This record gives sequence, structure tokens and C-alpha cells, in this order.
Amino acid sequence: MRGLFPLKNEPATSRGMWGSVTPASENIAFIQLDVADEVRATQAVFLSGLFVFAALPSCFLWLAFGATIQRILYNQRRLRLFNVAMGALLALSTVLILR
Repeated sequence: MRGLFPLKNEPATSRGMWGSVTPASENIAFIQLDVADEVRATQAVFLSGLFVFAALPSCFLWLAFGATIQRILYNQRRLRLFNVAMGALLALSTVLILR
């Protein structure tokens, strides 16, 4: 036996990772592990794509909001009024959470 895993041509009495196994059952176990890893990788790629697909519209809305609000808040008075309003809304939200 070389390394951690027994070779295919070793006798059935050789000790592999899980003790005494036959070469046929050993090969099936490794095929199942390979298929499971492939399924996990496919699921990970699918879920990553789904996350990007779901997040992009939200990101574009925030970008559009930021570009619009930048044009509106060019005046110092408007910027100050916006900051006070956002601070008041933040304080109100913490009061509602702590209730």
C-alpha cells in the first residue's frame, strides 16, 4: 500500500482507510465521493449565480438613488436638512427596536 488509499490491484485483505474492504466496494465509495463533490460544486455555482442575479437589481437601484440624491444635495442647506432627517429616522428606528 502506498499513501493513504490502497491501490486497485492490492488483495482484499489489505487495510484501506476504513479497515478491510474489497476493491470493488472501495471503488464505489470513491465514485460516490466524487459525485457528491461534483454535486456540491454545481450547487455552489448555481447558488452564487442566483445570488448575483438577485443582488444586481438592488445594487443598480442604490446606484441610481445615489446619483439622483447627489444632484439634489449640492446645496449646503439641503445637505444639512437631509442629514438631520436621516439622523431623526435612525433615532426613531432605534426607539422602535428597543420597545
